[in-house]
Amino acid sequence: GVEPDLTFRMKSPPRDHFDKVEEMLAGQMEDKGGTIVSLSPRLVTVGFLFSKVEQARGPVEYRKGIKILGVDWERIWDVIPLERIIRDCKDPFMEFQGDLRQDRDVFTEEAVPGVLVGEALARSLRLSTRPGVLFGHTNDATNVTGRLVLEPGHDDRWRVDGANLGCRVVGVFDSGRDDFDGVHMIMDRWELHALRYGDGADRPDCTTIHARVTTEARGRLDDLKA
Repeated sequence: GVEPDLTFRMKSPPRDHFDKVEEMLAGQMEDKGGTIVSLSPRLVTVGFLFSKVEQARGPVEYRKGIKILGVDWERIWDVIPLERIIRDCKDPFMEFQGDLRQDRDVFTEEAVPGVLVGEALARSLRLSTRPGVLFGHTNDATNVTGRLVLEPGHDDRWRVDGANLGCRVVGVFDSGRDDFDGVHMIMDRWELHALRYGDGADRPDCTTIHARVTTEARGRLDDLKA
């Protein structure tokens, strides 16, 4: 339930990676008689997630290495069952704090971007979607990633230029797989792009393009591959 039916990528992704692939697959879409129902871009990188929690003995910092998935909120619902796996999280203190309607982006209306985290990751970092409700928990976290840059004056010496972004946990998902839920965070693709590469960077807008195919196509793998 957390992986798409198909994943596409170009060997040397251009800046407008998603637009190029969407154009190439236009004739394969369902409304053109094809097998692809919907497409969604995804930018993937790795980083760390930090949380600081007030406890009886004082503030305690938690941290964990994560995989960060940058998505388009208005598209992802049509490719993977994100709404269902959010609702599968039964903990009342991890309930989604927002509106799941696809025609409204509740996540980026705030100065601090909203993110979704897996239930196992939320528990390991003491994260909740409700601020101030539980002592020993928080809904604020810091997402840290970085980009490789050349050392000034050198053309062969690289270093990691770290960047961080405060974020607010607005939802927790339960895919039924702790190996996935324990290391994944989902956020806005362009927020991640700016964090990873810097504002205005001429880098590919996504790593992969994910697709959902028709129910009939899932049973005809040879035809689908062709």
